[in-house]
Amino acid sequence: MNIGHFVIKFPSRRERLVVYGSERITYTLCKELLKMGHKIDVFVPFNKGFIEREGSMTIHFYKSQFKIQSYNFSFSLLFDSMKHELDIVHIHNDSPMAMFAGLRYAKKKKKPLVVTWHGDWLGATKIRKLSAFVLNKTLVRSCLSQVDAIIVPSIEYVNESNVLGEYKDKVVEIPHGVDLDELRIPYSREKSRNILRLDDDKIIVLYVSSVTEGKGAGLLLRAASKILVDNKDVQFVFVGGGRVNEFRELAKKLGIDKHVRFTGYVDEKEKLLYYNSADIFVFPSMSKHEVFSVVTIESAAFSLPIIVSDLRIFKNRIKDGYNGVYFKTGEENDLARKIEYLLENEELRRRIGKNARKEVERYYNSKRMAELTCKLYKSLL
Repeated sequence: MNIGHFVIKFPSRRERLVVYGSERITYTLCKELLKMGHKIDVFVPFNKGFIEREGSMTIHFYKSQFKIQSYNFSFSLLFDSMKHELDIVHIHNDSPMAMFAGLRYAKKKKKPLVVTWHGDWLGATKIRKLSAFVLNKTLVRSCLSQVDAIIVPSIEYVNESNVLGEYKDKVVEIPHGVDLDELRIPYSREKSRNILRLDDDKIIVLYVSSVTEGKGAGLLLRAASKILVDNKDVQFVFVGGGRVNEFRELAKKLGIDKHVRFTGYVDEKEKLLYYNSADIFVFPSMSKHEVFSVVTIESAAFSLPIIVSDLRIFKNRIKDGYNGVYFKTGEENDLARKIEYLLENEELRRRIGKNARKEVERYYNSKRMAELTCKLYKSLL
């Protein structure tokens, strides 16, 4: 098959572009489809125009004429993409440009159209909220009414979404998957800690995400302050960008800054070292619009026991006490209790971590994600 992916970002060797989160999942999917023998064309709006190739995958970067907030808009993408022959169009709702260009191609060429729904457009500021409202009433509604299938990584998200409810008959669940080979590193836990200059005698509690209140960074710090009253053999590590300085000040105010490390953004290799060094992974997000956190799969691939908030989105992925532990969303006391529970039970940590790894191998690997996606393509063709 000739498959076209319309995306907001994509890795580039030439420009040294690295992608994370949903964009990383898209890249992983394209690589797996490539291994299966398909031809891939990827269309990306960017600040300059050029082409890169990886086997039979061609990545078209189109020079943008203007930018609104973080979104690039390129007229050349709209017209040049029409010159390529595709069997199926796969768009990702990361940006208005990707959605509009893919929708235009599918409509004019009369090709099957698939969208991967990476999450609703919401917006934190007044301007972003207004933009999201307008886009949801226009482009999003037009797109979802015309697509042949809507891929969601978790069926539970449909019930939380502001826009997917009336299109349930088009929804197909295909869980995100990670490339387990890419997550292998040639270092022991001790060596990884040595490279990162982490104390070898401490239990490491790891957080990987944007350092924001919505993702639960403040909640975890407040829980940490309760744990560290009686247990000084714990270090809390926050990996990710965001409002780092604000939370660094909060750690000082709570009197726990000597037991907390904020790394800011790190590259993929360094992130893997942190996973390999950790004992417990915590993802305390408080957003009901959480779609499917890739970091929970990555941490599970390193056999880490996961503590997550009891959001509906995690219910069909994580079984409490088997491959993870729940705490009451937004409850810092309950989060502290659950962390202490795992701190005191090393054997339980190992068992839950081992089960978490098994679930990733069975259900959340990149090969399975690509096979299910390809099966959907064929059904539409």
